[in-house]
Order: sequence, then C-alpha cells, then structure tokens
Amino acid sequence: MRLRKFVSAVCLCVVGLGCQAETNPEYTVVSKEESKTFTGNAIYASEDMVYVGELKKGLRDGYGVTYGKIGTVMAGHWKDDKFLGQGVIVSYDINSVSAGNFEGASLVGDGILTYEGDVVTGTFKKGAAKPDNAECYRDGALIPCEESKPYQ
Repeated sequence: MRLRKFVSAVCLCVVGLGCQAETNPEYTVVSKEESKTFTGNAIYASEDMVYVGELKKGLRDGYGVTYGKIGTVMAGHWKDDKFLGQGVIVSYDINSVSAGNFEGASLVGDGILTYEGDVVTGTFKKGAAKPDNAECYRDGALIPCEESKPYQ
C-alpha cells in the first residue's frame, strides 16, 4: 500500500458548520483499489467526489466529509457508507443548507433547512421536503411559510 500520512491538528469543516476536530489525526491517501478494504482515517478521491474521514473496511463509517462533483458537501456521521446521524448538507448549486439528523439525504426529526436566504425549522419525517410544525424566517423575521422560498 502506497502510504502518505498527513499529521496536523485538522478540523473537518464545511463553511464553519458540522465541525469535528481531532488532535493530530493521521490521514492516509488511499487509491481506489486500496479504499475497498482500508480501515482508518483516509483521503480518497474518485471521479465524482472526494472523501476525507473515517473508513471501515472500505466504507464511510464514523465522521467524515464528502465533497461532491456538482457542489454538494455532506459533513457528519456515516454508517456502512450511508449518511446517518447528525450532519450538515450544503448544496452550492441550489444555494441550500440542511442541518440536523439524517437518514441518507433526508432530514429526520428536528432540523433546519435554508433555501435562497429563507430558513425553515421544524420536525421532518423521512422523505418529507417540508417539516411538520414549521416556522419560516426571512432576514431573521418570522414570516408565513406560504411566503417562504422553500414552500414555493
């Protein structure tokens, strides 16, 4: 295995969100072939994404950040290669941020969603784009959700 280790105080962050710091972590740059069985802190790049974080037997497992080719960043916890638990998804292509508890790319439970500057908070059910008991904000002021951009 070709091994390159990077040792430093690293904070895996997405625009200051979803940050988890480790003191002096070691990251190994792994090839596509090596990534299939690697366990540990890794930096892995493919044609579609870059992943920086924990791998377990080649699967994203633990804390990590995936930087997607189309401008989506997913920072948080992974289990068996699925985005699961607390995290943040930033979608630069549609100017959106989602934060909370995830099952895959879906918010589940209390969460927050921003879209083009408007903010929606509430309790999300799996697969639902909009939460129950929603509160919507623009420029920090409460607005009717029907007027917010995520509801249009």
